[in-house]
Amino acid sequence: MRIVTDIHSHVLPGVDDGSPDFETSLDMLRTAVKSGCQHLVCTPHANHPKRSKNLPIKDLQQTFQQLCRAIEVDRLPIDLSLGMEVLVTPACLETFTEHFLPLNGSRYYLIEFSFEETKGRILDAVRQIIKKRVVPVVAHPERYTSVQVDPGIVYEIYRIGGLTQINQGSVLGHFGSKAQDTACLLLNFGLTSAVASDAHDDVIRRCDMQKCESFIQRNYGSTIMRKLMVENPNNIIRNRLVDFGGYQPLPPRK
Repeated sequence: MRIVTDIHSHVLPGVDDGSPDFETSLDMLRTAVKSGCQHLVCTPHANHPKRSKNLPIKDLQQTFQQLCRAIEVDRLPIDLSLGMEVLVTPACLETFTEHFLPLNGSRYYLIEFSFEETKGRILDAVRQIIKKRVVPVVAHPERYTSVQVDPGIVYEIYRIGGLTQINQGSVLGHFGSKAQDTACLLLNFGLTSAVASDAHDDVIRRCDMQKCESFIQRNYGSTIMRKLMVENPNNIIRNRLVDFGGYQPLPPRK
């Protein structure tokens, strides 16, 4: 049964540190289909000096159209859309909405920060983006050192109007115990809006969400699983309101 919507992946070939070519992209998408994914957003790195080629938007759109044609030829039953994962720096904020793509043309922008970014700069950037009348979705906050030390940062992101997305690899322990513990803490307090693959290949960081789906269903229930992997992601790509309900404040770690 195809139900999952994945809002964060590096499937677009040859544009960043994800898929290097179309054949790898098709392998990744075949895995996504087998694991029950119905819609996948291609979110290449943007504004990243090391992980992205930082191609013009028109070049990304052209590659995306080529990938869409390739899945038609391959008869893969999956829908694709385009966005970006934007590395936020102070220099990019003034013209943020002019230079970067939202998720599937919606008001929602997937953003990331340096893993060593400070609490103050994260929250200031989120506020500045919200002032542009769009919604930042902060990718994998559980991997940021400042959030691991003070997960209350994520509560502040929600309080001022942002959203977050955690990685399936963090939930399953692939990025170490600190990221896993923080991801589970955020799940416990309702402080994430989506779980995504952040897939980069078809070997290790894959589009297969089945284990994570089972883990969340087993530990948090089917309602939470559907909210984080089906309903909220669908609302994001369709430019609908996302359920903010249920998030709670939590104390900083000692």
